[in-house]
Amino acid sequence: MGEQPPTSVRNGFVPVIKGGTVDMRNAGALAVLAHADINIREGGALVMLAGGDLSVEQGGAQMMLARGNIAMNDAGAMFATGATVEVVDGWVGIAVGRRVDISNSRVLLGPFQALGFGVGLGIALSFARRIFKN
Repeated sequence: MGEQPPTSVRNGFVPVIKGGTVDMRNAGALAVLAHADINIREGGALVMLAGGDLSVEQGGAQMMLARGNIAMNDAGAMFATGATVEVVDGWVGIAVGRRVDISNSRVLLGPFQALGFGVGLGIALSFARRIFKN
């Protein structure tokens, strides 16, 4: 299968953006899906899925998932997971990666707290299922 050309979106809203590499400027989307990298400046999306690296400057997303690294500068996300997650002058709710670097930013839950939250939620849902099964 051949390499896909880069997809660029400027100034506006597009429901779903797909491509090999996606470059967004002053734009928004519900979902951004890229086989390679995603680069966003002054924009955001509900969900971002990158097969490579994901870079956001002055923007954000509810969920950022990247096979490569995630770099956020003056940006935020509720959930970010990648090989590494770097947040500078921003915030993240839950950050999961082999390395998580937070500089001058806020994080709600780091990797260990997120793991504890997940285990606790799993146990609570298991008990709730048993109680309400009848």
